[in-house]
Amino acid sequence: PPPLVFATPPLGEDVLRTEGESANASSTAPQSGVAPGGGGGTLIVFDQVFFAHNTSKGCQECPARVEVLMGRAGLLRDTTNSVGRGRVSFEEHVEPARLADILRVHDWEYIGQLASRCAKGNSDNSPMGTLDPPGHPQDTSFSAQSYLVARTAAGAVCKAVDRVMRGEQRNAFVASRPPGHHAGPRGLVHTDDGRPSLSQGFCLINNVAVGAAYAKYNYPEAKRIAIVDFDVHNGDGTAACVRNLKPHLETRRVGAGLSVTNTVYKPWLDESDGENVFFASVHLVAENFYPQVASQGYNQAGSTSWPEFEAFTTGATNDPAEPTILNVPLEKTTTKAESSQMFRERILEKLIPKLNDFQPDLLFISAGFDGHDEDERGNKGMSHLLEDDYEWVTHQLVQVAETWGQGRVVSVLEGGYHVQRTAAPLPRNSRRKSSAVLQSASAPLPGALATCVAAHVAALANPKPPGFFGPAV
Repeated sequence: PPPLVFATPPLGEDVLRTEGESANASSTAPQSGVAPGGGGGTLIVFDQVFFAHNTSKGCQECPARVEVLMGRAGLLRDTTNSVGRGRVSFEEHVEPARLADILRVHDWEYIGQLASRCAKGNSDNSPMGTLDPPGHPQDTSFSAQSYLVARTAAGAVCKAVDRVMRGEQRNAFVASRPPGHHAGPRGLVHTDDGRPSLSQGFCLINNVAVGAAYAKYNYPEAKRIAIVDFDVHNGDGTAACVRNLKPHLETRRVGAGLSVTNTVYKPWLDESDGENVFFASVHLVAENFYPQVASQGYNQAGSTSWPEFEAFTTGATNDPAEPTILNVPLEKTTTKAESSQMFRERILEKLIPKLNDFQPDLLFISAGFDGHDEDERGNKGMSHLLEDDYEWVTHQLVQVAETWGQGRVVSVLEGGYHVQRTAAPLPRNSRRKSSAVLQSASAPLPGALATCVAAHVAALANPKPPGFFGPAV
């Protein structure tokens, strides 16, 4: 297909900046899109610095992901479409998250190393390599600006929390990169018995966890916080951060055949955090589907995985030791109708009752769109959701927030890698596009990521009343 023409600013003073510097004057003031903010609308949070995290050639987590959303021709900027219907505003200058806010979630050992490695980066901000250990898939690229970009992505979530919790906006969507839900307290996620996952999956700082911890620490009215992740991949990093809200034993391997076991505990506010933070992940489970525990020499006889790493779990599972962590697995499917039915049934039967039992004061969404039918790089052709599925689940979650938390929702972009189409998508009853349709197009169209995000934001901005939806499919 013809390449997208990026409107990305050059890597000069508009994008490359050091911590503490402001963006240029044109981006320091909030820019209104469809309507000014205030109480009832949806805020979209973005910063031009998100373009400056440079990844290796061919990496699907690339600047084009935010270009199709918030570039000059980005779909979220199109005021002629029905995304906001007069209820969307923009905030386009973000300060990096404070180190104290990041360290509520992450260990300094990891954050310090991340900062140091990026500080040694190339002056032209070209990719430097990956953060993943030797022998693991090398997918988490970084460049000189990556630490600043990751801190700014986390800061964007904190800014969204401020605007929502102060009543200035009803809810918010953070259009940031890199994603964060695979980043655990020390980067690569490890099980309690010391086994590492495969990689950090493009993630540097866990944006949604930093934002949730920030809300917990700063806003007493956000006593009960729920995080729902519907990315096609399990949010193992977020689960690990939530596990740290209760004291538990963790084994760390320090050499060949050597390990040390310590008690790990990282509360966000106080000793009640473990009961007052709920995390649910709705994700695909299949053999050899990310994330997994690395297999080379790590699996011990008799050891058991966390539910996050099980390949064939069915139904909805809680870890008995962690009743506030819920896994809602989805099996691979072959049709759009099958994917939609399973997704909606599991949400209604397994997730929504748990959320209503929990009664969140503030709801976070880790919004990943790589379960879309066209995002085969993200889901390996095993998930076939469409835009209306993401719009539907967003309405369900907004209804929970309206019931228990005055409508307060902060949604954060996670995965979603299909950035460009050559033809408009076909209806649900067509399993695949024909090559004739693909060859007939002459101009690029927004890909599934942009159209799914637009549907998601439309549902945030235009909530439906309870009972609006009929059957699950």
